[in-house]
Amino acid sequence: MDNTTKPQRRPNNPAPNGQRQRKAGPRPRAIVSWSEIDNQVLRDAIVSVCDNGAAIILGKTTDGGALSITVLDGNDKIREWPHSVEDTENTLRWLVDMFAAD
Repeated sequence: MDNTTKPQRRPNNPAPNGQRQRKAGPRPRAIVSWSEIDNQVLRDAIVSVCDNGAAIILGKTTDGGALSITVLDGNDKIREWPHSVEDTENTLRWLVDMFAAD
């Protein structure tokens, strides 16, 4: 048995000149900040959630591309990651409406 002809490793889908056509790197994201959110909408959500015995946790992703809204209500957890001011304010209004029904 001749072992001199071994399989050769070749990259998948090599480019003609040996370089990739795509750039590696993070996807560009819009930066969203809590300072851009309407204060009254934020206040209403905090009051509505907390006055009904639940807790609200607000945060931001490390890349700045989304805000974090977590509501703890007994054994239930609601978590949203809005990516824009509009999405954030709509989520906060939804929480106000949801807890107003209690």
